[in-house]
Amino acid sequence: MTGAPDIWPPPTWSTRARHRRGRGLVITAVIAGVLMVWALLGVGAFAVWSTLGDESDDDYPTAWNPAVADLVPEVEVLRDLSFTHPVPVRFLDEDEFRDFVAIQAEELDEDERRDLAEAESTLRSLGLLGRSVDLLDAVDTALQSSVLALYDSEVEEIVVRGTPPLDVSQQVTVVHEFVHVLQDQHFDLEALGERVEDSKTGSEDALVALIEGDATRIEDEYVSELGAAEQREVEEQQESELGRAEDELADVPRIVTTLFSAPYAYGPWAIQALVVDGGDSAVDEALERATFTQQIFTDVLSVLRPPDTTSVPRVSVGEGETALGDPETFGAFDLYLVLASRIDPTRALEIAQGWAGGRSRTVTVTTDTDTDTDTDTDTDTDGKCMLANIVGVDRAATEAIRDGLEEWASARPEGFASVSDIDGAVGLRACDPGEGASDEAPDAEIERAATVLVLYDSLIVSLFAEATEFDIDLPAGAIECISLSVLRDSDIVELTERPQELLAEEEITAAIEAAIPVALDDCGLAF
Repeated sequence: MTGAPDIWPPPTWSTRARHRRGRGLVITAVIAGVLMVWALLGVGAFAVWSTLGDESDDDYPTAWNPAVADLVPEVEVLRDLSFTHPVPVRFLDEDEFRDFVAIQAEELDEDERRDLAEAESTLRSLGLLGRSVDLLDAVDTALQSSVLALYDSEVEEIVVRGTPPLDVSQQVTVVHEFVHVLQDQHFDLEALGERVEDSKTGSEDALVALIEGDATRIEDEYVSELGAAEQREVEEQQESELGRAEDELADVPRIVTTLFSAPYAYGPWAIQALVVDGGDSAVDEALERATFTQQIFTDVLSVLRPPDTTSVPRVSVGEGETALGDPETFGAFDLYLVLASRIDPTRALEIAQGWAGGRSRTVTVTTDTDTDTDTDTDTDTDGKCMLANIVGVDRAATEAIRDGLEEWASARPEGFASVSDIDGAVGLRACDPGEGASDEAPDAEIERAATVLVLYDSLIVSLFAEATEFDIDLPAGAIECISLSVLRDSDIVELTERPQELLAEEEITAAIEAAIPVALDDCGLAF
C-alpha cells in the first residue's frame, strides 16, 4: 500500500456530475419552502419521490413500456432483485418536462411562502447565502437544469425527460430510476421515510443518500458493461448535458448546488463501503435499517455500524423571541458546511467528525430600536435567528466544536453570531444581518468544502477496500489518519483550492501517490 488506491475515481465524479442523475432534489421540501433545511436542518429530504400526484390505486400496467422493456432484466440481474410488477414510464419533451418539475410560485400558500422565507433567513444567518438571492428562483433553476428523470414512489411512476427512441445516455438514466422502483417494491420507500421522520436519531438526507448511492452504483455497473463505442457515446452525451447544466446554473449559489448534489456526491461512497463489507445483502440491510445520521457523509465508515448519538439539551427560546416551526436536527454535515465556509475545510472535517448530536430551531426576535432621539420613540423591529445546541462524542470533541464555531463566528458580521456553553453542549446563535449586510456568500469556500469531503470519502473507502481485499489489518482509525494526512499535503491543498472544473484526474492521482507514503509514516504505518 504505497501508491494511490486502485479504485480511485476521477475527482469530478461526484462534485460536478452526479447531480445530473435521477430526481436529485427534495421537491416536497422545496414546495414547502424548506429546501435548504434538507441538509442544513434535516427536514423533508425523503419526500423527493412523493409529491407529484395522488396515491397509487394499484392499477399497474400489464407490461413495461416497450421503449424501456429491454432494460428490465438487465437491472434485475445487476441489482439482484426482481420487479414485482411494471410501473408506468412516461416521456415528456424538453419543455413539458421543465414545466413538470418547475415550482409554480403562484400556487404556494401562505405557510409555504413563510417556510421559504425562513429557509432563506436561516442560510443568511449562517452566512451561506447572499442578500440579493431569491432562493425560490435558485431552486427552480436547479430543478429545471439538472433533473433528467424521476421516480415518484407515491404514484409509482417514472417520468423521463426526452421521447423515444432513447439514446444510450437516456437509457442509463432510466436504469437509475429502475433501481428506485426495485427499492420501492422491496423496501417501501414511503415507509422508510416515515420511519426516519418518526425516529429521534435518523436523518432523512442520509437515507436519500443511501437510496441515490445504490441507484448510482447500478447505473455505473450498467455503463461498465456497455461496449467501448457506447461508453464513449455516454461520456460525450453526459459532458454535453453537464456543460448545458453548468451554464444554466452559473448564477445559482454554490450552497444550493452543493446541497442539490449531496446525495450523489457522498451516498455512493457509503454504498461502496457496504458492498465491500457484505455485498448486496449489506446494502439491503442498510436500507431496511434506514435510521442513519449525517455522519455517513463526514465519517463514511459509520454506515457499517448503528448510529451512536447523544442526547442534546433542548433549544430554549428566550425573552423577546418567538419560535418558528418545530425543533430540527443539526447534523454532522450541517456543522461541516458551516465551519468550512469560514475555516480550513480539513480542520472543519476533523471537528465535524466529533459530532454526536445537535438540535436547532428558528426564532423571530423582536427588539426595541430608538429611531428618534428627539422624541424617544421606540419602534419594534423583527429579525430572524437560528439557535442550535451541539454536543461532541466526548468533552474534547465538544470543546473542539466550540473552538471551531467561535472562529467561524469571529468571521461573521460583528454582533450577529455567538457561541456559548449550554448544559454541556455548545450553544450557537446566528442571526440574519438584514438589509445592510454584505451580499457576498462564500461560494468558493463551499465549493472547496465539497471537493475536500468527496476526496476524503473516496480515500477512506478506497483504503478500506484495499485492506479488505488483501486481508490487511488496518483499523478504521488508521484509515482516517492516512486520509486526513493526505488532505493536509501541500500539493493536495493547492489542488483543492482550484475551481472544480480545473481539477484533472491525473494531477489528483499523482498527488495522492506522492502523499500516501508520507501519510503512512505520519500515522506510524508501513507496508
